[in-house]
Amino acid sequence: MLFPLRPFTEKNGTFVNATSRLQRFRQAVEPENPDVVEASLWVCRLAKALKLEGFEFQDTPSIFNAMAKEVEQLKGLTFNSIPGTGKVLDLPPMAEEPFQGIRCQPNVLGTAKSEKV
Repeated sequence: MLFPLRPFTEKNGTFVNATSRLQRFRQAVEPENPDVVEASLWVCRLAKALKLEGFEFQDTPSIFNAMAKEVEQLKGLTFNSIPGTGKVLDLPPMAEEPFQGIRCQPNVLGTAKSEKV
């Protein structure tokens, strides 16, 4: 059985990266087909069809908020309270930050041409 899923640009969500930083992402564009739902909501639909209780979620933020009540490292957080820079969770990192201590300069088109010689 296949479930049609939205690409990441059409949904809200969270992830934890290899350095244990929880990050939130937001929908960038409206879905072409509003009948295609996020993967987590397919699980809720399937659970409802199987008459299982505890899966009455309407969207991803409500799923995250329910997880935050149960998972120790997420307690006190809500989907909307996750800082824009993310939040490092009390979990052992799986890898080091790849760009720690490196400063990036923006790439501005035409900079070289406008320099005085």
